[in-house]
Amino acid sequence: MKIAPCAGAGLIYSLKMLPRAAHDDCSLLFVHMITITYFGSLKLLQPSGSEQLEWSGGTTDDLLSQLRLRGPDWEEALRPGRVFKLALNQQLLNGAAAVQAGDEVAILPPVTGG
Repeated sequence: MKIAPCAGAGLIYSLKMLPRAAHDDCSLLFVHMITITYFGSLKLLQPSGSEQLEWSGGTTDDLLSQLRLRGPDWEEALRPGRVFKLALNQQLLNGAAAVQAGDEVAILPPVTGG
């Protein structure tokens, strides 16, 4: 974990932020990262089962829109109206939620069984 003080703002950032460029001690530009975990058939899209993604902020709906831009397979698997669940930091969601640097988003397809 990178800890970077910024005296100008009086803040300390510590959420998986990596310095992209530094011009002086207080003018660091950061890349904010989130973790996405895929389950079930969605692992065909990301065989490792998870990935780190640069994130500039937004909601789970914004994230899904961004992932759909990866191509036809992603667009079909994550199309609006398709049944799957999202979890944010291991809490199931019932609607869109804000995603912040350091968060983990899990995408879970429907499960069948008896």
